[in-house]
Amino acid sequence: MSGPVRPPGAAKTVLETAAFTLLRTARGKRWMIAAALVLLPTVIALIVRASDVSPFRQERVFFGLLINLHFKLAVAGTALAFATAFPWPEADDASLTWWFTSPVKRWAVALGRFAAALVTGLVLLPCAALLLKSAVVGRPTSDLGAVARSAALATVVVYPAYLAVFSLVSAWTRRALVIGLVFVVLENFLVALQGNVARLTMIHHVKSLLAPSITPDIGRAAWSIVSRDFEASAASTSVTALVATTVIALALSLVLVTRGEYRGKTSQAA
Repeated sequence: MSGPVRPPGAAKTVLETAAFTLLRTARGKRWMIAAALVLLPTVIALIVRASDVSPFRQERVFFGLLINLHFKLAVAGTALAFATAFPWPEADDASLTWWFTSPVKRWAVALGRFAAALVTGLVLLPCAALLLKSAVVGRPTSDLGAVARSAALATVVVYPAYLAVFSLVSAWTRRALVIGLVFVVLENFLVALQGNVARLTMIHHVKSLLAPSITPDIGRAAWSIVSRDFEASAASTSVTALVATTVIALALSLVLVTRGEYRGKTSQAA
């Protein structure tokens, strides 16, 4: 006679939840939103290139799109779209009850969802930074390739931070999408202030990671990143700040998911 069926371990739950979520994401609307945000900067760059704009102006467009559309819109927007897919939408369609009443750890389910969003973003977004460079014809003396590679690496560090912060907000309140949009707008305002206040934003640390790849020859075109008043933080400081933000926000979100009560609009509490 066989004994009772043992519930799956936390590691298996994380992996199976991530795989299941990736399959669902590929068929969902949030994937299309993310793809549109990711491709938008490259599409605009190609339109500018087709308009017979000078290489110097194309470089200015490249830097403007890189910081204002890629990082401020595509990276933050993709993170917000995926982070707000859980847990409240699941509570509303009653599928959260199945997850949270099965013999698995809540935090493992939430971590699996985070892992799926992380993998999707880290496949799409760094490639988008490299693709944007290929859509621009700069001056022969300008090494935009080095900037694009730095942008791809900065994306790898900052996207998890945005995703973790928005996951924390989503675990706390149903209004995570609105709060996330306010957060992005407020961050754009604070980073424009420069000084110590700007150092509290993730965009400041993105600019700090990009600054070493911007040579004096292309500095005039990169005013949107290395403006005259911009004081970059050390790369190690920026990486540490973003990684710490990811770890702390993710840990807090897992605690909230474990302890929270999620009641759908037309369903019972999960």
